[in-house]
Amino acid sequence: MGGTTPNRLEDESYFSISPTATLEPTSSATSVPAPAPTPTRIPSTKTPTPSAREHLDSAQSLAESGNYPRAATLLTKAILLDNSIPELYLQRGIAYTKIGRDQDTIRDFLDALQLRPDYKSAYIELASTYSKLEMHPEAIETYSSLIPFAPDNFEVYRLRGISHYNIQAYTFAITDLSRSLNLNPSQSKAYLYRAISSRELGDEV
Repeated sequence: MGGTTPNRLEDESYFSISPTATLEPTSSATSVPAPAPTPTRIPSTKTPTPSAREHLDSAQSLAESGNYPRAATLLTKAILLDNSIPELYLQRGIAYTKIGRDQDTIRDFLDALQLRPDYKSAYIELASTYSKLEMHPEAIETYSSLIPFAPDNFEVYRLRGISHYNIQAYTFAITDLSRSLNLNPSQSKAYLYRAISSRELGDEV
């Protein structure tokens, strides 16, 4: 055969690249970006916004201590947060009653009933407000709207009977007061108004 093939281990000239050469990156190589540093989480110092229910609880505590103006203000904030809770309107109406804002009181009770047509407390408070303002026909109408939801409530009949008495509708007063006494005989006020109504009609008690 021709010349002898050089031994690869002995003839270093066989390598096309010297073992000690520094390899340069090729133009097609892409560099890998270093990972972004993890941001440091800073605890929030913002106070959470109170919910409508939390405002309601605070307002009730203020009302119990006699601070009705502040209670009304908190209830207004609660309504702005959630205007679907009938109790907010009821409680604000009661607060308005205490500070003499009668028309606002009536509007709030009506709003409460709009949201919850069977809201007994709202009927009672609305009718009481009408009676206080000597709006007796409106009080009678309100009690009449409540009776289907509370057919055995003796207080409703007594209060409607007194409202009838106040407009001199004595026959209706006697009917309501008698119905109230049938449900609960221990009512001195109902006996009194029934007796006066009977006397006005010239009847015996």
